[in-house]
Amino acid sequence: MINNGFAQTTTMLVDPMNVQDIAVGNTFVITLKVADVINLYTWQAKILFNPGLLNCTSATFPADNVFAGKSVIPVTPLIDSSGGSVLIGASLIGDGFFTGSGKLFQIDFMVLGLGNSSLSYSTPYGEDTFLLDSDMNVMSSLLQNGFFINVSPPPQETHDVAVTGLSVSDDHPKQGQNVTMTVGVKNNGTLPETFSVQVTNDTIVIGIQTVTALASGASTTLTFVWNTSAATIGAHTITATATGVPSDANPANNAASKTVTVESPSPTGSSTDLNGDREVNMKDVGAVGVAFGTQEGDPRWNPAADVNGDTIVNLVDVALVCQDFGKIL
Repeated sequence: MINNGFAQTTTMLVDPMNVQDIAVGNTFVITLKVADVINLYTWQAKILFNPGLLNCTSATFPADNVFAGKSVIPVTPLIDSSGGSVLIGASLIGDGFFTGSGKLFQIDFMVLGLGNSSLSYSTPYGEDTFLLDSDMNVMSSLLQNGFFINVSPPPQETHDVAVTGLSVSDDHPKQGQNVTMTVGVKNNGTLPETFSVQVTNDTIVIGIQTVTALASGASTTLTFVWNTSAATIGAHTITATATGVPSDANPANNAASKTVTVESPSPTGSSTDLNGDREVNMKDVGAVGVAFGTQEGDPRWNPAADVNGDTIVNLVDVALVCQDFGKIL
């Protein structure tokens, strides 16, 4: 409400006062009105708006405007789309005036974006916005502005935790070897999330860790260690899964898997039973004899014959096998 300092007996107003929730690309109309005016002969109004949000598409006199049926001097509305204003006015010719309440003018707007904008009369009153009586005196008036708003609603809250990666330090480890697993996780939701990450070997749990209050859009990595001593020889499916997230919007991205093949440990230095038949006999003596004098990479190299693990098959290995000759393991 703008008070011009005079006695308030008349009002220039915007109808409707509040325009809300008009979608981008749609249009709406405001009507400039006057209320409780006496002896109105001439009027002018400049309406200001946000040109980044609204575009004035037309400005017209409604058929039932306050001077309808009377002789009026025609004036073309001045629309400033870049500056955000519409200037218009009307004046009677000869004798006559208007007393009462009614419509002055009508403005059509198209919505360009989301936000808010005043739909206000220019100030100070008496400069670009005014009412004149039949003696060309400025009449006192109250200005009642309008307002437009279509601010978008707050984003919907979503929960979405993703396992973004799973890597292992060795995908062909020897049985008994430690394998380090690195798991990447990200919070794709709109709220901080606290959740668990579980890593399994097939159906056996390797470990569980908790991620606390991971911010929206943030990522982190977790490290797990798997000792393969109890793992059977062969292929295993390692899976990392994010758990404990309520109403997860995309459960398909909650897990990642990788195949790890556990191999037999090197027989080097581990047994005088070179062929694994649980008996030390001439088969084993013959095998160490065939590999005698070789190192890794030689054509006759047999890692099982390197009983003491010094990377060469020599008399020490022969002696160790012969020492156990006849043993049932």
